[in-house]
This record gives sequence, C-alpha cells and structure tokens, in this order.
Amino acid sequence: MKRREFLTTGAAAAVAGSFLQSETAQADDPASGRELIEVRILYTESEDAKKRLLERCDQILIPAHQKLGFRKTGVFSVNQELHENDKNFDPIYANAVFVMTSAKTFDQLEAFHEVLHTTADADRRIQTFAEDALYTNFESSLLRAFPHCPTLEVPNLSPDRVVQFRRYFSPSCDRNRAKRTMFDVAGELEIFKSCEMLPVFFGEMLYGPFMPNISYVLSFRNNDERVANWKKFVESDAWKELRVKPEFKDTATKIRNLFLKPTPGSEI
Repeated sequence: MKRREFLTTGAAAAVAGSFLQSETAQADDPASGRELIEVRILYTESEDAKKRLLERCDQILIPAHQKLGFRKTGVFSVNQELHENDKNFDPIYANAVFVMTSAKTFDQLEAFHEVLHTTADADRRIQTFAEDALYTNFESSLLRAFPHCPTLEVPNLSPDRVVQFRRYFSPSCDRNRAKRTMFDVAGELEIFKSCEMLPVFFGEMLYGPFMPNISYVLSFRNNDERVANWKKFVESDAWKELRVKPEFKDTATKIRNLFLKPTPGSEI
C-alpha cells in the first residue's frame, strides 16, 4: 500500500473509530436518557405455530425480561382484520410474532440473549426442539430512541388497542438524517402528539435490515381513534407546511406499515 493510501485509510479509520466510540458511548450511557430499542420478528409457518409461540412469549419471555430488569415488553401478531384489503401487505408477516423491548445499555440486552439461548431447560426457552420448531428464523433490529422521545412508552393498555408499526426507508444516509431531523427537530413529532397520536417509540436504526431506516410505533385505544387521529394529522396546517419544505424532500422513499394486535400478556 502506498504511503498516501495508508494515511488516507488510517485517517478514515480513525474518524470512523472516533464516531463509533462516540455513538456507542451515547447509546450506552444511562445519563443520556436515550434507550436502546430492540425489535425482533420471529417467522412461523402456520397459524398454530404462531399461536403457540405467542403463548410461550407471554409465559416465558415476558417474565424473563421482568427478572432481568427490563421496563416493558410488547408481544404482538398482525391484526389481520385491518390488513384485509391492504394490497401492500406482505404475506411474510401473516404468521409472524413481533417482540419489542428497550434497555438502557447493550449489556442488558446481551444478558437476556445469553440467558434465553444457553439455558438447557427447553421449557424455559421460547423455541422448542427442532422437530417441532415454533419459528423457522427471526430478524432483529437495534434502534436508538430519539432525543425528544428518549424512552419506550406505554400510551394505553386498552383491550381493543391498535399498535401501528411504521418503518421509513431513505435512499441515502443523508436523506435518512434529514428525516430524523424532520421528526425530532423540525416538529413532526410534536404534531403527532398534538393530534393524540401517542408514540410507543421513535428510533433511528443502528443495526438491522433495510437500512437506512427510521422506525416508530404508535398506540391507539381502538381503530376508530386511529382513523380519526390520522385524519387530524394529515389535515393539520402544521403538517401541510412542514411536508413541503425543500430540505425534507425524498427523505422517505418507501414506507412499510403494519397494524399489530397485542397478546393478553403484552406490557405495551
């Protein structure tokens, strides 16, 4: 390697290393107040497997989280009724199980995974043996909560609540940062709250599929409230003014939207 190439590469590595250390320190520092949020999607191959996995999550996963000090854990399946005429619904999620939780440090998340995957007692794991596996594979995303929505919240525990999970994909990291600014700094998050669209979390994805990505979850007491409050949002003057600002053009080129139904034991 030539000296100039080495110096350039070394400088880039130093900058990247410094950036990652700063980002990690901020994410792991409880004083920063910004929680780490994990979203896990477990894929099953049948309605029966999904039902049994949801039950095991309630019986095993949530108590394990509680014992390790996690504040709240949500367990959900897709609300099929609300996706009945949705042409954009991806059938891969039809029998999926969604688990959402937050932690102040990565060590806390790591401790849980260690307990969950190394226990020898099959009755203490959410996965059963290979010949009767409840899920075939899973994906995990790690997000960091926004500064103005720093912790995972529980807006309501209505038995009829609708939890809406939305993911915004940007064409570049620059446009993704602009979308984060639009939400957290320019006022979109406050418009949400003023229209009673209360967040469970807003987060920027650190690791996971479909990056760069901003994800958020809202909770409504029922579907009528969801429809009414979204109508208030899209018709609000503040939103109409914000959405046409040129600095926020092309910040979200693809949106994935899922309506979720909580299990009886879900804490979110």
